[in-house]
Amino acid sequence: MKPTLKALAQATATYCDIPYEELVGRSRKRTASDPRHTFWYVARHGVGHTLSHIGRWSDRDHTAVMYGANKMIGRVSSSTTRRIIEEATELDQLMRQRVRDEVNRTWGTNYDPKR
Repeated sequence: MKPTLKALAQATATYCDIPYEELVGRSRKRTASDPRHTFWYVARHGVGHTLSHIGRWSDRDHTAVMYGANKMIGRVSSSTTRRIIEEATELDQLMRQRVRDEVNRTWGTNYDPKR
């Protein structure tokens, strides 16, 4: 299962050492846009999310995401991509476990969401 965009954004913000709010914000400063483009690159080329999905999540047009992601080709190393994806996968698993724990605490351990 591929990590969610939120987990990828949080991992990218941590890796690039900027606040999460700045990464997902509207700022056009290079200190925010380069990490944002890195996030888009990893989400698109590293994990395989679609341009339209990333764009809807980021409140941007898919062509803006395509431009930003393609701009990072050759600038983001495979080891950087791998580290961000690993961190995002761990974050995603933690978030999913918290949701499962909350559902089990609220509805009991026999709760079946498919029923």
